Amino acid sequence: MATHPELKTKDYEKGSYIFRQFESGQEAFIIKSGQVELLQTTNENGAPKEKVLDILEVGTVFGEIALIDKKPRMASAKAYSDDVSLLVLTSDQFTTMLDTTNPFIKKLLAILVGLVRSNVK
Repeated sequence: MATHPELKTKDYEKGSYIFRQFESGQEAFIIKSGQVELLQTTNENGAPKEKVLDILEVGTVFGEIALIDKKPRMASAKAYSDDVSLLVLTSDQFTTMLDTTNPFIKKLLAILVGLVRSNVK
């Protein structure tokens, strides 16, 4: 994987939360090593239950939706394997990247994010 000198790295031990559902999103991530589990908490008969949505692999970007629409996280992310290392893209870095994006593409992103949010229950 290519290195990104402007992005800092964060490391997580297996089982550690990277972020939790309903938190505000200040960062997006790219998996440098290890695997990340996406979980969604649902209410089942009055008791919270975590449902696994996906296991993400090296190279996957996640956490970006909260940076695009500035809404709370739709799911939690947790280190699934030993020694998870992530490249971190801050909200400011993300905004700077989007500033040079064509307005049509920005609108398209907003529409796609809205569709994702409406389809996640």
